Amino acid sequence: MKASAKNNETTDVESETLIRKLHLISRNSGVGFIATASSSLILVAAAIQSNHFTIWIIWWLALLLVSTIRLGMARRFFHDEAAHAVDATAWSSRYTILVVALGALWAMGILGFSFGASANERFLAALVAAAMSAAAISTLAPRIRLYRIYAAPMIISVALASFLSATQLFDWIFGVIALIYLYGVNSSATYLNDTLTKSIRLTNELQIASMVYQAIGDAVLITDTHGIVVACNAAFKKMSGYELNEIIAMNAQEFNSGRNDRSVHKQMWEALATSGHWQGEIYNRRKNGEEYLKWLTINTIHDDQGNPFRYVGLYSDVTDQKRAEEMAWKHANYDTLTSLPNRRLFRDRLEQEIKKERRDHSGIALLIVDLDKFNEVNDTLGHSYGDLLLLEATSRIMPCVRMADTVARTGGDEFSIILPDFPDAEHVVRVAETIVQKLREPFKLDGEGAYISASIGIAYFPTDAEDAGELIKNADRAMFSAKKAGGDRYEFFTNAMQETALLHRRLTNDLRVAVSEGQLRLVFQPIVRLQDGRIAKAEALLRWEHPELGTISPVEFIPLAEESGLIIEIGDWVFREAAMRAKQWSDKFRSNIQISINKSSVQFHSIAYANGWIDYLWEIGLPGECIVIEITESLILNSNPLIAAQLAIYRAAGIQISIDDFGTGYSSLSYLKKFDADFLKIDQSFVRDIENDPSDLALSEAIIVMAHKLGIQVIAEGVETERQSAILLEAGCDYGQGYLFSIPVPAADFEKLLEKQSAASGE
Repeated sequence: MKASAKNNETTDVESETLIRKLHLISRNSGVGFIATASSSLILVAAAIQSNHFTIWIIWWLALLLVSTIRLGMARRFFHDEAAHAVDATAWSSRYTILVVALGALWAMGILGFSFGASANERFLAALVAAAMSAAAISTLAPRIRLYRIYAAPMIISVALASFLSATQLFDWIFGVIALIYLYGVNSSATYLNDTLTKSIRLTNELQIASMVYQAIGDAVLITDTHGIVVACNAAFKKMSGYELNEIIAMNAQEFNSGRNDRSVHKQMWEALATSGHWQGEIYNRRKNGEEYLKWLTINTIHDDQGNPFRYVGLYSDVTDQKRAEEMAWKHANYDTLTSLPNRRLFRDRLEQEIKKERRDHSGIALLIVDLDKFNEVNDTLGHSYGDLLLLEATSRIMPCVRMADTVARTGGDEFSIILPDFPDAEHVVRVAETIVQKLREPFKLDGEGAYISASIGIAYFPTDAEDAGELIKNADRAMFSAKKAGGDRYEFFTNAMQETALLHRRLTNDLRVAVSEGQLRLVFQPIVRLQDGRIAKAEALLRWEHPELGTISPVEFIPLAEESGLIIEIGDWVFREAAMRAKQWSDKFRSNIQISINKSSVQFHSIAYANGWIDYLWEIGLPGECIVIEITESLILNSNPLIAAQLAIYRAAGIQISIDDFGTGYSSLSYLKKFDADFLKIDQSFVRDIENDPSDLALSEAIIVMAHKLGIQVIAEGVETERQSAILLEAGCDYGQGYLFSIPVPAADFEKLLEKQSAASGE
């Protein structure tokens, strides 16, 4: 396509050049007609005494006819612009035909007149041929081929007649001189043709350049070496607001706004002097006084001696572009609600402050402020009031810090504060105490009252961290410690927190190889029917036998697995291991043994994860009803369509759903019907005091009644005494789980319990 476009462009240029040449030929066609008519009439008059006068009259009339046709065609082409729409090559072909005819007629006439004639008559014919060929240079030279077609036959006829009639040496010399003359006029015509061709092409280029110069979207200003304007295009007039007569002869410096640094102009002139080129951003002023930013490119034009002659400036108004870039940068680096730096800009500033601290050892304190009870304001009053609270919180925090400090909004209800070069530790304490006090005061939000507090974590660089990432993590840990202690306070990062952080880091790293090295194992705690005390199912529980640290509680490593994403791999291993055990026991005891498996919220992030479990059940031939997926009450309270979709996939495969720790959340009853649960597990906190606390008993009874009305069976956790079991059975509870029946045991021991139960029943 590029080659085609280039060929088309070349064709257009050649066509335009040809049209201009045909214009020149047509413009001089009248002179050519007069010369042809008069010169041919001379030959006819000289041949009046000839015996062939009639033939000469016919020749003359034929010559006039062809000349007249040529004149008419030339006038039409010259005056009729519509004729230019026709292909220029077609016009050239027509001209060629007529010129061939004229050249042939002239050659026949001169040859006929000269052959057998006297020396004087041949000389007359030669003069006519010389005159016509010389005159044709001005009319036909623009098309050198036409000139040669026209002139060559005439001059060759003179030479040929001289050679054929030669009786003496002079005749031969005269013929040779005619040929030399032909060479001379041809050279003159060729030179004129070359000159005209170059001139026409230059004119075309200048016209195109002028069109581009005026039509280009960018403004163009041309000055002399003293900066005096000599030309500009329409775009510059529009950009500057001046008229052309005002711009010409102005000094280009008059357009400057005065806002530019002097060093910019110094660099500009130095670059122009050394390389002849400069580009950069410059502020200019319009005629109405408005400042605007432009991107200016200046190139130097040199004269034939290599000296600077003109400066050509190409201007692009980048005011709107710069404004858009600034808005985009602000949007990317500042919080749209509070106008504070966002996490991205906060991190950048923290990195810069750390670089500075490493030079001057001034110290940095990082405060992470989390708003306690903010979600309650959002949930009860709505997000618009939450936004008002964040704005008010921002206005309270800002006066607590210095101008050199950075306050950023780095989370929904989290602010991060960088205190560089702080004078002493007491200053940091005062800032934290003031913020806690200010945020403790009541908030008035568009007529509504709200009460929150703040949990602040503080960490120092380089005392508590070696880089920005570690500093943020440690300040976060201190903040979570303050929140865990009840909030409305601040805490400094401590060595104990550091030790905990290091332990967590080690455990996370070790957990990555725990599955492959066989450090994880499952234990099974029986779940019995309270009515007859028989084992009906079991809950699979995960244990980690660390090679150096011994048994590590799931309470410690499960949160680390969730935080690191390892819970996906571990959860998959747990499911496959539990399903395999359920298959073994179901085949051995010829009845389906149901195993409950816990699944965290992190494991619900992908539909493919659920489908993989279903595929595994098909692979080993285990019915779906042998598996129960246990989810927490908080998971269904904060569920989303992805969670609901996965639960539906499990239900469709026959897998049952159990809600763990029921009763510890709030507003959960409305979710039971929506999620179609099969089991509820009463939390052990209710079972523990069920013998002595009437309220725990009442709550347990209410849960059991409500669940049964919804077709849901109930499992009581943490059953440790016979009395608790009896009370729950009397209340209608279906299943019990706890140390009364069995502690969690390895797979082999659980299998022995099943064997014992089977033997006792004679199965």
